[in-house]
Amino acid sequence: MTNLKKTPSLFDYFAGAVLANGIVVLWGDLIAFQPLLVLTAIPVYCLAAGLASYFVCQRISGQHLSVGLRTAIADIGVGLLIMTGFSNDINLGLILILLVCYIFGGIGGAYLVLRGTIKGRNLSSLAPPTN
Repeated sequence: MTNLKKTPSLFDYFAGAVLANGIVVLWGDLIAFQPLLVLTAIPVYCLAAGLASYFVCQRISGQHLSVGLRTAIADIGVGLLIMTGFSNDINLGLILILLVCYIFGGIGGAYLVLRGTIKGRNLSSLAPPTN
């Protein structure tokens, strides 16, 4: 992990957004076959955004929360493009749910990376020096 980039590229944000929205689209298709899965939709949407944010934030060395929010914004943008491309009518309720889930997931994924980074630094500072 010594080759951490300072800031993620536009490609990193786009890859995270495609990952999050891919999970959401697949889950939506599963819900079409098994309607009872709609009860787990919100946690899955948050998990998808958190996973995307986690992977993007793994590649940087600082500013994890702002990168997590930027990843959430990219998720929302790509999600809107996918929704307008796949359907004629836009469901405002789904857009609002995804907006909230993407923001919570983006912050959550960034927080997990930040927490792991802080714990890693604390553990490495406690390790005895090797000569």
